[in-house]
Amino acid sequence: MSKVVGSKVVGIDVSKDHLDVAVLDVAVADGPVSRFTNDDAGIAALVDRLKPQAVAQVVYEPTGGYELPLAQALLTAGWPRHRVHPNKARAYAQAGGLLAKTDRLDALAPARYGAAFDPPEPLAPPPADEPARAELQSLLRRREQLMGQRVSEGNRLVKGNRLVKGLSPKVAASIRRNIAWLDQEIAQLEAEYRELRSNHPALSAQVKLYRSIPGIGPLTAATLVAELPELGYCDGRILTSLSGLAPWARDSGRRRGRRSIRAGAASEADGVRCGGRCTWRRSRRRNIIPTCGPSTEACASGARPRRWRWWR
Repeated sequence: MSKVVGSKVVGIDVSKDHLDVAVLDVAVADGPVSRFTNDDAGIAALVDRLKPQAVAQVVYEPTGGYELPLAQALLTAGWPRHRVHPNKARAYAQAGGLLAKTDRLDALAPARYGAAFDPPEPLAPPPADEPARAELQSLLRRREQLMGQRVSEGNRLVKGNRLVKGLSPKVAASIRRNIAWLDQEIAQLEAEYRELRSNHPALSAQVKLYRSIPGIGPLTAATLVAELPELGYCDGRILTSLSGLAPWARDSGRRRGRRSIRAGAASEADGVRCGGRCTWRRSRRRNIIPTCGPSTEACASGARPRRWRWWR
Protein backbone atom coordinates (compact mmCIF):
# COMPACT_ATOMS: atom_id res chain seq x y z
CA MET A 1 0.00 0.00 0.00
CA SER A 2 1.36 3.42 -0.95
CA LYS A 3 0.14 6.93 -0.38
CA VAL A 4 0.15 10.15 -2.34
CA VAL A 5 1.93 12.71 -0.18
CA GLY A 6 1.33 16.45 -0.27
CA SER A 7 -1.31 16.44 -3.00
CA LYS A 8 -5.05 16.56 -3.38
CA VAL A 9 -7.16 13.51 -4.07
CA VAL A 10 -10.53 14.22 -5.66
CA GLY A 11 -13.47 11.86 -5.21
CA ILE A 12 -16.56 12.27 -7.36
CA ASP A 13 -19.98 10.73 -6.83
CA VAL A 14 -21.70 10.65 -10.23
CA SER A 15 -25.45 10.67 -10.65
CA LYS A 16 -27.75 11.43 -13.54
CA ASP A 17 -28.17 15.12 -12.64
CA HIS A 18 -25.30 16.02 -10.31
CA LEU A 19 -21.61 15.55 -9.57
CA ASP A 20 -20.74 15.66 -5.86
CA VAL A 21 -17.03 16.43 -5.60
CA ALA A 22 -14.85 15.95 -2.52
CA VAL A 23 -11.35 17.46 -2.52
CA LEU A 24 -9.32 15.67 0.11
CA ASP A 25 -5.86 16.36 1.44
CA VAL A 26 -4.23 13.05 2.37
CA ALA A 27 -3.25 14.50 5.75
CA VAL A 28 -6.89 15.28 6.60
CA ALA A 29 -9.66 12.73 7.03
CA ASP A 30 -12.33 15.10 5.76
CA GLY A 31 -12.68 17.78 3.14
CA PRO A 32 -15.15 20.12 1.43
CA VAL A 33 -17.79 18.66 -0.85
CA SER A 34 -19.22 20.72 -3.71
CA ARG A 35 -22.03 19.95 -6.14
CA PHE A 36 -22.00 20.56 -9.88
CA THR A 37 -24.56 19.76 -12.53
CA ASN A 38 -23.75 16.74 -14.67
CA ASP A 39 -23.78 18.58 -17.99
CA ASP A 40 -21.29 20.46 -20.14
CA ALA A 41 -21.54 23.65 -18.08
CA GLY A 42 -21.21 21.87 -14.76
CA ILE A 43 -18.25 19.77 -15.88
CA ALA A 44 -16.51 22.88 -17.24
CA ALA A 45 -17.06 24.63 -13.89
CA LEU A 46 -15.66 21.60 -12.09
CA VAL A 47 -12.52 21.61 -14.22
CA ASP A 48 -12.04 25.34 -13.60
CA ARG A 49 -12.43 24.77 -9.85
CA LEU A 50 -9.78 22.03 -9.81
CA LYS A 51 -7.20 23.73 -12.04
CA PRO A 52 -5.59 25.91 -9.31
CA GLN A 53 -5.22 22.91 -6.97
CA ALA A 54 -2.46 20.31 -6.91
CA VAL A 55 -4.57 17.37 -8.02
CA ALA A 56 -2.74 14.06 -7.67
CA GLN A 57 -5.59 11.93 -8.98
CA VAL A 58 -9.33 11.87 -9.50
CA VAL A 59 -11.26 8.81 -8.33
CA TYR A 60 -14.83 8.15 -9.40
CA GLU A 61 -17.20 5.22 -9.80
CA PRO A 62 -18.88 4.05 -13.02
CA THR A 63 -22.58 4.94 -13.03
CA GLY A 64 -24.20 3.36 -16.05
CA GLY A 65 -22.57 5.71 -18.56
CA TYR A 66 -23.38 8.99 -16.80
CA GLU A 67 -19.67 9.29 -15.96
CA LEU A 68 -18.45 9.24 -19.59
CA PRO A 69 -18.55 13.02 -20.27
CA LEU A 70 -16.72 13.58 -16.99
CA ALA A 71 -14.10 10.96 -17.88
CA GLN A 72 -13.48 12.61 -21.25
CA ALA A 73 -13.08 16.04 -19.58
CA LEU A 74 -10.59 14.63 -17.06
CA LEU A 75 -8.62 12.99 -19.87
CA THR A 76 -8.50 16.29 -21.76
CA ALA A 77 -7.38 18.13 -18.62
CA GLY A 78 -4.54 15.66 -18.17
CA TRP A 79 -5.23 14.60 -14.58
CA PRO A 80 -4.62 11.00 -13.50
CA ARG A 81 -8.02 9.37 -13.24
CA HIS A 82 -9.05 6.09 -11.69
CA ARG A 83 -12.45 4.46 -12.17
CA VAL A 84 -12.83 2.42 -9.01
CA HIS A 85 -15.25 -0.46 -8.65
CA PRO A 86 -18.15 0.71 -6.43
CA ASN A 87 -17.82 -2.36 -4.21
CA LYS A 88 -14.21 -1.51 -3.38
CA ALA A 89 -14.87 2.07 -2.33
CA ARG A 90 -17.95 1.05 -0.35
CA ALA A 91 -16.16 -1.85 1.35
CA TYR A 92 -13.34 0.49 2.37
CA ALA A 93 -15.84 2.96 3.86
CA GLN A 94 -17.61 0.18 5.77
CA ALA A 95 -14.29 -1.17 7.06
CA GLY A 96 -13.76 2.24 8.66
CA GLY A 97 -17.14 2.06 10.36
CA LEU A 98 -18.96 4.34 7.90
CA LEU A 99 -22.32 2.64 7.38
CA ALA A 100 -24.43 5.68 6.47
CA LYS A 101 -24.96 6.57 2.82
CA THR A 102 -25.47 10.09 1.48
CA ASP A 103 -24.26 11.92 -1.62
CA ARG A 104 -21.63 13.70 0.47
CA LEU A 105 -20.34 10.45 1.96
CA ASP A 106 -20.41 8.79 -1.46
CA ALA A 107 -18.08 11.52 -2.74
CA LEU A 108 -15.74 11.20 0.24
CA ALA A 109 -15.55 7.40 -0.04
CA PRO A 110 -13.62 7.24 -3.36
CA ALA A 111 -11.42 10.15 -2.26
CA ARG A 112 -10.45 8.35 0.94
CA TYR A 113 -9.95 5.13 -1.01
CA GLY A 114 -7.61 6.89 -3.43
CA ALA A 115 -5.67 8.58 -0.63
CA ALA A 116 -5.22 5.29 1.22
CA PHE A 117 -4.40 2.94 -1.63
CA ASP A 118 -3.03 5.25 -4.32
CA PRO A 119 -4.64 3.30 -7.22
CA PRO A 120 -2.15 2.37 -9.93
CA GLU A 121 -1.80 4.18 -13.20
CA PRO A 122 -3.93 2.91 -16.10
CA LEU A 123 -2.58 -0.27 -17.68
CA ALA A 124 -2.38 1.42 -21.07
CA PRO A 125 -1.87 5.04 -22.14
CA PRO A 126 -4.88 6.62 -23.88
CA PRO A 127 -4.53 5.81 -27.58
CA ALA A 128 -4.02 8.62 -30.05
CA ASP A 129 -7.29 7.68 -31.75
CA GLU A 130 -9.29 7.56 -28.51
CA PRO A 131 -12.35 9.39 -29.98
CA ALA A 132 -12.49 6.87 -32.83
CA ARG A 133 -12.18 3.95 -30.42
CA ALA A 134 -14.95 5.40 -28.25
CA GLU A 135 -17.16 5.76 -31.34
CA LEU A 136 -16.42 2.15 -32.29
CA GLN A 137 -17.35 1.07 -28.78
CA SER A 138 -20.68 2.94 -29.00
CA LEU A 139 -21.52 1.36 -32.36
CA LEU A 140 -20.77 -2.17 -31.14
CA ARG A 141 -22.70 -1.74 -27.91
CA ARG A 142 -25.71 -0.40 -29.80
CA ARG A 143 -25.50 -3.36 -32.17
CA GLU A 144 -25.43 -5.72 -29.19
CA GLN A 145 -28.57 -4.06 -27.79
CA LEU A 146 -30.42 -4.46 -31.10
CA MET A 147 -29.27 -8.07 -31.45
CA GLY A 148 -30.73 -8.81 -28.02
CA GLN A 149 -34.05 -7.26 -29.07
CA ARG A 150 -34.05 -9.28 -32.29
CA VAL A 151 -33.48 -12.54 -30.41
CA SER A 152 -36.35 -11.67 -28.06
CA GLU A 153 -38.72 -10.93 -30.94
CA GLY A 154 -37.71 -14.10 -32.75
CA ASN A 155 -38.39 -16.13 -29.63
CA ARG A 156 -41.82 -14.52 -29.24
CA LEU A 157 -42.68 -15.45 -32.81
CA VAL A 158 -41.52 -19.05 -32.47
CA LYS A 159 -43.12 -19.64 -29.06
CA GLY A 160 -46.35 -17.95 -30.14
CA ASN A 161 -46.68 -20.24 -33.16
CA ARG A 162 -46.37 -23.27 -30.87
CA LEU A 163 -49.36 -22.28 -28.77
CA VAL A 164 -52.61 -24.18 -29.19
CA LYS A 165 -54.36 -21.26 -30.86
CA GLY A 166 -51.22 -19.66 -32.20
CA LEU A 167 -50.48 -15.98 -32.44
CA SER A 168 -52.96 -13.47 -33.71
CA PRO A 169 -52.11 -12.70 -37.37
CA LYS A 170 -51.87 -9.01 -36.51
CA VAL A 171 -49.46 -9.68 -33.62
CA ALA A 172 -47.33 -11.96 -35.80
CA ALA A 173 -47.23 -9.30 -38.53
CA SER A 174 -46.19 -6.70 -35.96
CA ILE A 175 -43.34 -8.92 -34.74
CA ARG A 176 -42.16 -9.56 -38.30
CA ARG A 177 -42.19 -5.83 -39.07
CA ASN A 178 -40.13 -5.15 -35.95
CA ILE A 179 -37.65 -7.90 -36.86
CA ALA A 180 -37.30 -6.43 -40.37
CA TRP A 181 -36.65 -2.98 -38.89
CA LEU A 182 -34.08 -4.41 -36.47
CA ASP A 183 -32.32 -6.18 -39.34
CA GLN A 184 -32.09 -2.87 -41.21
CA GLU A 185 -30.72 -1.03 -38.18
CA ILE A 186 -28.15 -3.77 -37.48
CA ALA A 187 -27.01 -3.69 -41.11
CA GLN A 188 -26.73 0.12 -40.91
CA LEU A 189 -24.59 -0.08 -37.76
CA GLU A 190 -22.32 -2.66 -39.38
CA ALA A 191 -21.90 -0.41 -42.42
CA GLU A 192 -21.02 2.52 -40.13
CA TYR A 193 -18.51 0.33 -38.31
CA ARG A 194 -16.82 -0.61 -41.60
CA GLU A 195 -16.72 3.04 -42.64
CA LEU A 196 -15.21 4.07 -39.31
CA ARG A 197 -12.57 1.36 -39.58
CA SER A 198 -11.64 2.36 -43.13
CA ASN A 199 -11.27 6.02 -42.11
CA HIS A 200 -8.85 5.20 -39.27
CA PRO A 201 -5.82 3.16 -40.38
CA ALA A 202 -4.73 2.46 -36.79
CA LEU A 203 -8.02 0.76 -35.94
CA SER A 204 -8.00 -1.11 -39.23
CA ALA A 205 -4.47 -2.38 -38.58
CA GLN A 206 -5.43 -3.65 -35.13
CA VAL A 207 -8.51 -5.44 -36.44
CA LYS A 208 -6.43 -7.01 -39.21
CA LEU A 209 -3.85 -8.20 -36.68
CA TYR A 210 -6.43 -9.84 -34.42
CA ARG A 211 -8.22 -11.46 -37.34
CA SER A 212 -4.98 -13.20 -38.31
CA ILE A 213 -5.49 -15.45 -35.26
CA PRO A 214 -7.58 -18.59 -35.93
CA GLY A 215 -11.02 -18.30 -34.34
CA ILE A 216 -11.17 -14.48 -34.34
CA GLY A 217 -13.78 -13.01 -36.66
CA PRO A 218 -14.42 -9.37 -37.62
CA LEU A 219 -16.83 -8.60 -34.77
CA THR A 220 -14.69 -10.29 -32.12
CA ALA A 221 -11.65 -8.39 -33.38
CA ALA A 222 -13.57 -5.11 -33.31
CA THR A 223 -14.79 -5.86 -29.78
CA LEU A 224 -11.22 -6.39 -28.60
CA VAL A 225 -10.10 -3.12 -30.19
CA ALA A 226 -13.00 -1.21 -28.63
CA GLU A 227 -13.21 -2.81 -25.19
CA LEU A 228 -9.63 -3.91 -24.49
CA PRO A 229 -7.19 -1.13 -25.49
CA GLU A 230 -4.69 -2.56 -22.96
CA LEU A 231 -3.76 -5.28 -25.46
CA GLY A 232 -0.11 -4.85 -26.35
CA TYR A 233 0.78 -2.71 -23.33
CA CYS A 234 0.93 -5.07 -20.37
CA ASP A 235 1.65 -8.63 -19.33
CA GLY A 236 -0.57 -11.46 -20.48
CA ARG A 237 -1.35 -12.57 -16.95
CA ILE A 238 -2.74 -9.13 -16.13
CA LEU A 239 -4.89 -9.07 -19.24
CA THR A 240 -6.17 -12.58 -18.61
CA SER A 241 -7.37 -11.45 -15.19
CA LEU A 242 -8.71 -8.15 -16.55
CA SER A 243 -10.90 -9.90 -19.12
CA GLY A 244 -12.23 -12.42 -16.62
CA LEU A 245 -10.38 -15.51 -17.88
CA ALA A 246 -8.03 -16.10 -14.95
CA PRO A 247 -8.84 -19.11 -12.73
CA TRP A 248 -9.37 -17.92 -9.15
CA ALA A 249 -8.38 -20.16 -6.25
CA ARG A 250 -10.84 -21.12 -3.50
CA ASP A 251 -8.60 -22.84 -0.94
CA SER A 252 -8.90 -22.95 2.83
CA GLY A 253 -6.80 -25.16 5.09
CA ARG A 254 -6.73 -28.67 3.65
CA ARG A 255 -9.52 -27.89 1.24
CA ARG A 256 -8.57 -27.27 -2.36
CA GLY A 257 -11.56 -25.76 -4.07
CA ARG A 258 -12.30 -25.81 -7.75
CA ARG A 259 -10.73 -22.97 -9.71
CA SER A 260 -13.22 -20.88 -11.62
CA ILE A 261 -13.17 -17.77 -13.73
CA ARG A 262 -15.02 -14.67 -12.62
CA ALA A 263 -14.98 -10.86 -12.70
CA GLY A 264 -13.82 -9.02 -15.81
CA ALA A 265 -15.87 -6.92 -18.22
CA ALA A 266 -18.69 -8.93 -19.80
CA SER A 267 -18.12 -7.61 -23.34
CA GLU A 268 -14.39 -8.35 -23.21
CA ALA A 269 -14.86 -11.81 -21.75
CA ASP A 270 -17.62 -12.73 -24.20
CA GLY A 271 -15.50 -11.65 -27.15
CA VAL A 272 -12.49 -13.66 -26.05
CA ARG A 273 -14.55 -16.70 -25.04
CA CYS A 274 -16.13 -16.67 -28.50
CA GLY A 275 -12.66 -16.95 -30.00
CA GLY A 276 -11.75 -19.51 -27.35
CA ARG A 277 -14.74 -21.66 -28.36
CA CYS A 278 -13.48 -21.73 -31.96
CA THR A 279 -10.00 -22.63 -30.72
CA TRP A 280 -11.51 -25.41 -28.60
CA ARG A 281 -13.29 -26.87 -31.63
CA ARG A 282 -10.18 -26.69 -33.81
CA SER A 283 -8.10 -28.30 -31.07
CA ARG A 284 -10.68 -31.05 -30.57
CA ARG A 285 -10.58 -31.94 -34.26
CA ARG A 286 -6.80 -32.19 -33.99
CA ASN A 287 -7.05 -34.30 -30.81
CA ILE A 288 -5.03 -31.73 -28.83
CA ILE A 289 -7.45 -31.67 -25.87
CA PRO A 290 -9.88 -34.29 -24.54
CA THR A 291 -13.22 -34.52 -26.33
CA CYS A 292 -15.28 -33.03 -23.51
CA GLY A 293 -18.22 -30.69 -23.84
CA PRO A 294 -17.54 -27.03 -24.73
CA SER A 295 -17.76 -25.79 -21.16
CA THR A 296 -16.85 -22.30 -20.06
CA GLU A 297 -13.59 -23.58 -18.61
CA ALA A 298 -12.65 -25.31 -21.87
CA CYS A 299 -13.40 -22.17 -23.89
CA ALA A 300 -11.44 -20.04 -21.43
CA SER A 301 -8.48 -22.41 -21.55
CA GLY A 302 -8.57 -22.15 -25.32
CA ALA A 303 -8.50 -18.36 -25.08
CA ARG A 304 -5.75 -18.01 -22.47
CA PRO A 305 -2.76 -19.23 -24.51
CA ARG A 306 -3.65 -16.96 -27.41
CA ARG A 307 -3.65 -13.94 -25.11
CA TRP A 308 0.02 -14.60 -24.54
CA ARG A 309 0.78 -14.92 -28.24
CA TRP A 310 -0.70 -11.56 -29.10
CA TRP A 311 2.07 -9.50 -27.56
CA ARG A 312 4.93 -11.89 -26.84
